[in-house]
Order: sequence, then structure tokens, then C-alpha cells
Amino acid sequence: MSDKDIQKDLSADQPAADANLEALGYTAELSRNRSTWQVVFMCFILASVPYGLSTTMSYSITGGGSANMVWGWILVSLIMLCVASSLAEITSVFPTAGGVYYQTFALSPKWCRRVTAWICGWSYVAGNITITLAVNFATALFFVESLNVFEDSSGLGIAENFQAYQSFLIFVAITLICHAIPAFGNRWLTHLEVGFSD
Repeated sequence: MSDKDIQKDLSADQPAADANLEALGYTAELSRNRSTWQVVFMCFILASVPYGLSTTMSYSITGGGSANMVWGWILVSLIMLCVASSLAEITSVFPTAGGVYYQTFALSPKWCRRVTAWICGWSYVAGNITITLAVNFATALFFVESLNVFEDSSGLGIAENFQAYQSFLIFVAITLICHAIPAFGNRWLTHLEVGFSD
């Protein structure tokens, strides 16, 4: 699908989406520049499947072996399907950009609405920050280990004797790059997401 086709689809859906927002009492403020496929690719990237597998597979292998991995995957997939179905149902009833903290506010009893929405919102922020930093840290460790493919004159990997601060500096650099790309290169972000998902 070309960029012109995507823009045509977006412009066709824009008036209807803006009308729906106005019916809910909101004014459209954010630009909609993603097609359905670009959102799908973005979701694949957000799932971070390679990092989830590479960082946690050792636990299941040492803790229970292949049976643990297969049945654990099936059980967790069923649990996640139940959570996704319930969130889809809630989102279809409260389709706002506020997300989970607004939904928590709407579904909580009146006496504790503000507190539960506050806890939910800050837990969501803390979780996103933690997940992002965990993925960046796993990427930094993977990068350091990848450097060991190259050997020095003594036959050791070039990153074999890295100190903790050197790994930390690589982690900081990866984190800064990952934050600079969406902050300064938003117009190319969809192309990066589609390219890295392939």
C-alpha cells in the first residue's frame, strides 16, 4: 500500500472520526497519520516478542523443561485471551483516549473513583517506563554480547572485560536513541515500524 493510498484512506475516515469525537464532547487535537496496517505493525513491535523470549526462556528451561514451556504457553495464552476480551468489552463501552484510568474511574464506585483512577494511571505510567527500560537494558546486554563475536589478539571477545559502567553507558545511549527517534522523527516512525516488523 503506497503513501498516497494511506493518506486517501485517512482523509476518508477523518470527518467521521472527528464527528464521533464531537459527539462525545471532545475536540480532535492529534493528527491521525497511521493506517490500519501501520497500527498492526506498531503492536507487533510493542509486544517485544524477541526480548520476551530471549530474556525469560532460560527460566522455563531450567525450571521445568519443554513440558513447562508448552503447557505454560498455552495456559498463559488462555489467561491473556480472557484479559484481552474483557478489556475489549470495556473499551467498546467507554471508547475514549483516556484509556484504562478513565475506564477505572467509570467502573469504580463513586466513593473511590478518584483514588482508583489515580492508582491505575500511575501504575500504567510506571509499568510503561519499567517495560521500556527493561527492553532497552536487554538490548544493551545483547549488544555487548554481540561484540564478543569479534576477538582481540589474545583470543578474547572485545567486550569480555567491559566494566559495569561501560554496559550502563551503552544502555543510556540506546535509551536516548529510542527516545530521540519518536521525538524528532515522527514522520519516519511508521516506516521504521513497518521495516523492523518484516
